[in-house]
Amino acid sequence: MPGNYSKLVTVITGQSITAAERNNEFDNVINNMTPDGVDDASANLAAMQATVDPSGGSLATDLRGELKRLRFQLLKLGVASGNWYDALAFLAGITPVAAGATATDLNNRLAQLASQMKNLGGLTNWYDAITAALLKAGGTMTGPLAMGGQLITGLPAGTLAGHALRFEQLFGGDVTLIGNLIFNPTTKGIKGTTTNDNAAAGNVGEYVESVITSAVAAAATTQWKDMTSIALTAGDWDVSFSATYQWLANAISMGFMGVSQTSGNSATGLVYGSNYLEIPLPTAVLDTHQHVVGYRVLLSAPATVYAKINATYTTTAPQFLGRLSARRKR
Repeated sequence: MPGNYSKLVTVITGQSITAAERNNEFDNVINNMTPDGVDDASANLAAMQATVDPSGGSLATDLRGELKRLRFQLLKLGVASGNWYDALAFLAGITPVAAGATATDLNNRLAQLASQMKNLGGLTNWYDAITAALLKAGGTMTGPLAMGGQLITGLPAGTLAGHALRFEQLFGGDVTLIGNLIFNPTTKGIKGTTTNDNAAAGNVGEYVESVITSAVAAAATTQWKDMTSIALTAGDWDVSFSATYQWLANAISMGFMGVSQTSGNSATGLVYGSNYLEIPLPTAVLDTHQHVVGYRVLLSAPATVYAKINATYTTTAPQFLGRLSARRKR
């Protein structure tokens, strides 16, 4: 392509050229050999988009080839595919190789551009394949990423090992652990509530209870009866049953209490000494007390747990008061 200026004199065969004409023509070339005077390498869109991979030291034989190789490196710095000029936003604000440096000729300017390519790509030579730049399409960091006080935004919620967590996952929603929660030093722990509130349903510490303050009469002699019950969701629960037996003036020979998932006149699930205890008999007409404490109930689905009572007597049925409660351990 021709330059962006014209000759001063058109010489014809046999014409004498004066010293002034010769000097003026060379001055015309010298004065116009500027970036504005040298023609471009973009005669059309295809020419403007053309690039050449300089990897391995592919040498240019003209200025057009040099520009194509620089375009290729710009492309690789910005995006994985597309046009080299799509990367210009990525390069916004790049300074010369030395702060405030200016170029005095085209060779100097090309040297500065090549130096910038080398520095931005972390290369030994500017024409080496770029691997150190992080593409917008993704890549692998090989060193620390200093954010300079800037925020990282637009993260998806982390769901697997190695994923980054969003702020609200830690401080505005549930966090799912795939490993143990280890406290170091060992004096650290999960901070408890500092007021008289309740753990939410499904959370560790959830509490459920049924308190019987109006006496419940026993069933027929030797038969089991449900004094009360509580509904529990799936989980690992510690269940406790505390009962007070009002013997009244009865001829009573035996009394029992227990915790079971089977209702009515049934001893299913009752294990003596575990969730099934005998009530101590009084030496006079007095109330007596017994407790099933911390009986573990493991549930894979919601279920009802019953506080069961039983008495052997001959006259009026004895009466019972008490509390059935459960605390979620896990």
